[in-house]
Amino acid sequence: MEIIIILLGIVGFIIAIVVAIINSIARSASKKKKSEELGAIEKIPMGKYLIGLPKSIEPKNNVDCAITDDHFVFIAGFGEELGRIQRDSIN
Repeated sequence: MEIIIILLGIVGFIIAIVVAIINSIARSASKKKKSEELGAIEKIPMGKYLIGLPKSIEPKNNVDCAITDDHFVFIAGFGEELGRIQRDSIN
């Protein structure tokens, strides 16, 4: 009986790791697709984004900044656009 419980725990742990990896790959692919749709010149990982842009009312992890000809576009999660800042508005 103890062996079955241990095996179930190991299987559950492996499943959790696989799901986390798949989720991470899906998020990365979504952000990459969004950057391509925007015609980004460069995409820079920003780490954790706190708050301040119109569409972001809570902190987000693993935010990217897609740099286009006209804007800095902040992208989180599954390609969710948090907001834009015009490049010519920054000195």
